[in-house]
Amino acid sequence: MVIDTHLHAGRQGIFSLSFGQLVEQMDRSGIDNGLVSTVECCEYCADSDELLSGQVPQLAANQTLLDKAAGSGGRLYLSFWCKPATETADAAVYDFIRRNRALVRGLKFHPFYSRLPLEDRRYIPFIEMAEQLALPVSVHTAADRLSSPEQLLALARRHPAIPFIMVHMGLGSDNESAIRCLPQADNLFGDTTWVPLDKVQKTMELCGSGKMLFGSDAPIDGDKSYVFYEEMLRMRGSDWENLLYRNAERLFGI
Repeated sequence: MVIDTHLHAGRQGIFSLSFGQLVEQMDRSGIDNGLVSTVECCEYCADSDELLSGQVPQLAANQTLLDKAAGSGGRLYLSFWCKPATETADAAVYDFIRRNRALVRGLKFHPFYSRLPLEDRRYIPFIEMAEQLALPVSVHTAADRLSSPEQLLALARRHPAIPFIMVHMGLGSDNESAIRCLPQADNLFGDTTWVPLDKVQKTMELCGSGKMLFGSDAPIDGDKSYVFYEEMLRMRGSDWENLLYRNAERLFGI
């Protein structure tokens, strides 16, 4: 059993990610279930303070992907990608998630594509909504001024009722800062996306296997999306079962 908690679909900016390609990649690599978010909610250009043209409202973008997830036969669930820089968590967003709670299993923050550091108060309405609706929050983290592991640790400490998933464990770093941060908050969890196997093993040794979830970023790397994780997916034992699916079942109810 494998649950991939970090999947994408949609078209925006540099991304053109086919939902059909995603399902094909999951089939080919033996991925049973997953949590998918739409890249159509990217707000800014990569490495730029310029808004992307053709902005798609967050409700419209998430509805499109929700409809596709609904047709997956219980295989895929939605992580609602939030647009804190250009929109907010108003009553319509709350009602959308509440009505579709069976399929919406989490929120997604991407500080890089929102150009908002995690200290920005524009995240707060979404965080308050996550607490009210009992939703985990997956957060892109990187070695930058917007989303470092230390910034997410501080956010998790301020909101201890919400599970926060540290996606990438500090993309572009050696992951050591993330490994130090994870045991400092019970509600903070790591994600394997682009994290080398030895660093995943070190994290589990230091923090316990209950602290890690499997995520891949598929189908970002096309037909090779799961090549990076081939050895990880072959691992066996109770600790690896926790990482590959049990923790996701517990946190996201998948």
